Amino acid sequence: MKKCLLVIGFCLFVMNSFSQSAPDTDTKDFEQFWSKWQTAIVKKDFNTVSQYIDFPLVVKKGEGTNSVMTVARKDFTIFFKQFLDQPAPGTPGENRFATLKGKKLLDEEDRMWIEKELATVGDFEFQKVDGKWKLIYIYDIPTETFAGK
Repeated sequence: MKKCLLVIGFCLFVMNSFSQSAPDTDTKDFEQFWSKWQTAIVKKDFNTVSQYIDFPLVVKKGEGTNSVMTVARKDFTIFFKQFLDQPAPGTPGENRFATLKGKKLLDEEDRMWIEKELATVGDFEFQKVDGKWKLIYIYDIPTETFAGK
């Protein structure tokens, strides 16, 4: 009976170790991606930034469930420059570029939203596409910023 309990205990320990190592691996994988993506944004290297996007990029603009738009690769640079110039939510006097520039490392709250193939950081939603992290969705874009699009 003791041997059986020891074997069960050992199995539970091993299973627990495996279940805890997978999220750490997912988090590290995403953090490596984030570092490259954030560096490209800071350098304003929009060609490199666009390589980390699954086009067409879906963007929520304004309120309501039907208020979304898509951004094609050819329109991305103009769109993203406008996006980075917008005021950053929750940080008066700071634009989105300054916020992203200061977010070189992810904090604990960001890490909570990283799953196996999906991650959300601020207004960005990322997903693994063909084994690579890509930006797939941007939330909370004021309608007036993209009037006429």
